[in-house]
Amino acid sequence: MKGLSSVYAFLPCLLLGAFIPLSCLHNGLAMNPKDRIAVEVIYKGVSCPSEEAEAHVRWITSRDALESVWQAIHRSRVGLAVPSVPDVDFTSHGVLLVHMGTKTTGGYAIELADATFAVKEQAATVSVDWLVPPSDRVVPQVMTTPCLILKLIKGDYKRIDVVDRKGIVRVSTDMKAATNSD
Repeated sequence: MKGLSSVYAFLPCLLLGAFIPLSCLHNGLAMNPKDRIAVEVIYKGVSCPSEEAEAHVRWITSRDALESVWQAIHRSRVGLAVPSVPDVDFTSHGVLLVHMGTKTTGGYAIELADATFAVKEQAATVSVDWLVPPSDRVVPQVMTTPCLILKLIKGDYKRIDVVDRKGIVRVSTDMKAATNSD
């Protein structure tokens, strides 16, 4: 029995050694810190007006465009002053507006899941928590329009994919088309 107990003592070490390399992956992308680029949340909320009812993303490349979005989000706040537009150096950064679309109940939200993003094959991947209320949950019957506004450094990428923790692409934008629309 002594020989068998030493095998059992070694088993946890073997299993741990097999899973350590897997801890270096996130959404299928290498987690090498030098390959990751910082993302900054500049706004998140559940009342972000939009002309589009479906989930969408918009790459903002100018102060005027950001001010327009900022004013639209904050003008419905009765009795509250509109906060200052976040300071963004648009020569080196852009702003990504991630919009969940119009929802008919509360309980929906978007949160940043990873404070960095990766670029692979000219596509930037931003990870979010795409929060949906459970079907058995009591939620208020109210129109919500959740959004998340992120500041990202400009880079050598042609597309931005916004993925949830399961790796499902929730929204995506083509950088060339997005830059031409601003």
